Amino acid sequence: MCELMVVRFDSPRGIGELFPLAQSLERYGVAGFGWGVAWLSGTGVTGYGPPVAFADDRSGRRQLTDVKSKCYLLHLRRPSQLTTYPLRIRSPSWTRTTDLHLPTPDGSIRVG
Repeated sequence: MCELMVVRFDSPRGIGELFPLAQSLERYGVAGFGWGVAWLSGTGVTGYGPPVAFADDRSGRRQLTDVKSKCYLLHLRRPSQLTTYPLRIRSPSWTRTTDLHLPTPDGSIRVG
């Protein structure tokens, strides 16, 4: 199973505030096969998801340092069966998944 972390702040906060907890979840949890993060921006849901572990993606985390949002969904990937670990580890329905987890700009949650 993957590790998911959903965070909602009262005011926009930097994405870097999530990174220490994400690093601990990856290190001590069952994930470590890739990661992704989505956030609510002024134009909708924006995301980032490389095919590498969180710990191995220092350059990607640096690219995200200017991101600020009130809502984040962090996904630490683990395949359901380690014997069937695919090369492409990001879900093609990433935007659909985040749409179901993050609130809209007016604060409501999308369903379905």
